[in-house]
Amino acid sequence: MAILYDANNEPKIELARDRRQREGFPEQDIEMQSRICLNCNRSIINELEQIQHDPRCVRINVLKQTRRQSGLICDAIENLHRLSVSSRAKIYIAQNIYVPNGARSCAQHLDNNGYMLPFLMPTLRYIHRAYLIPGEDLQVFLEELRILAARSSRWFYDENSLSDEDFQDISGLTKEQYQHLFTFCNPVLDNGQHR
Repeated sequence: MAILYDANNEPKIELARDRRQREGFPEQDIEMQSRICLNCNRSIINELEQIQHDPRCVRINVLKQTRRQSGLICDAIENLHRLSVSSRAKIYIAQNIYVPNGARSCAQHLDNNGYMLPFLMPTLRYIHRAYLIPGEDLQVFLEELRILAARSSRWFYDENSLSDEDFQDISGLTKEQYQHLFTFCNPVLDNGQHR
């Protein structure tokens, strides 16, 4: 077991607390004798190093699979269909889980359009971790999110319709930081009104 407590390593302690909370374990005080298993310790150290060395890395919920070659829901390895970017974007919108490019599912878990059946989405497992989405994949994924948003009947009209947590998830900024940043922007004419 590795010692968790280190007065000079607050990010490690915070990451361990965050993981514990996400797994549904009760909060625990970190003391001088607090320890974690070697695998968790190594995983936390790797994640911290990845975040420090690559500023493009973000912490998001990423699909957790038993094997990369198997299906999302079941462990089938034959007759799998690769999920489209549109299907992956719908999962992200509905469940806040990023499904990496190349993820597959068997036909019985997809509808006629190749989208995951909605009642199965809540069963997806994920891990909240540092993850680097390759540039081209990120561009295609964001474009698909934009297309889905444009088709949606719900439009974003003002920042007050989003919670602080939504702001943090979308932009990495708090609502206050966004509003401060907005003061530096020129107004945009929209239907004869300034927005």
